[in-house]
Amino acid sequence: MSNYLNFAVQTEEQIMSWILRQLGHPLIDVEIHEDSLRDCVNDAIEEFTKYFVPDEDYLALNLEEYNTSGYTLPNNVVSVFALEESTMAGNQGGINTLFSVQNTMWNMGMLAVPVPGYSGSWINYEMAMSYIDMIQRLTAAKFYFEYNERNRILKLIPNPTGLSMKGYICVGCNVIRTDDQTYGESWVKRYALAKTKAIVGLIRGKYGNTSLLGGGVIDTSLHKEGLDEQDKLKTELWDTYKTCKFFVG
Repeated sequence: MSNYLNFAVQTEEQIMSWILRQLGHPLIDVEIHEDSLRDCVNDAIEEFTKYFVPDEDYLALNLEEYNTSGYTLPNNVVSVFALEESTMAGNQGGINTLFSVQNTMWNMGMLAVPVPGYSGSWINYEMAMSYIDMIQRLTAAKFYFEYNERNRILKLIPNPTGLSMKGYICVGCNVIRTDDQTYGESWVKRYALAKTKAIVGLIRGKYGNTSLLGGGVIDTSLHKEGLDEQDKLKTELWDTYKTCKFFVG
């Protein structure tokens, strides 16, 4: 059974066969080479993934594996939106860590929030958390990051290689779906079909003046039809899937 979570089209061969069938194959010969058809599919996926809201995933990275240039993240990571540290040198600990800043402030009532059973205010809590954040900055106990989506390099600030830090960090990422979850997307299928129509129409246009047996000429209207459909689909993509890709570390 095919649905939006379990596409019937999950491979490159399946979407290429689907496109040809929409154009009348095998009853009608479709004048396009397999490589050109594959280009149409790849162009559709590339256009879709530029604006489609990516899925969220989380990676655990070992600080001891950090090198001077940073971490190289997987190919499908388009952005990094969050970073959390685990145990590492310089960490101030939590409220259950004896003699830590958080533990001391908790015992003084400075971290108490205004909920039943605790006396405190959100203003005091916010000021306390801001103070803890400043302490972590000054003692290099908290990382900040820069991510280059072109070369997929994640850099941490401060550099953990010079601080002998150990432990793991958890990185929140926006990732592109795998191919088997993209080929079946309705927009991808329709855009790849529109691209194919434009190419087939262009190829047929080379023989537009050729007379057919029994009269008539070769129909080249697919070229304009494909171009018009591409414009409409791009507008649909921008209106439906457009997302902001600005992330602050």
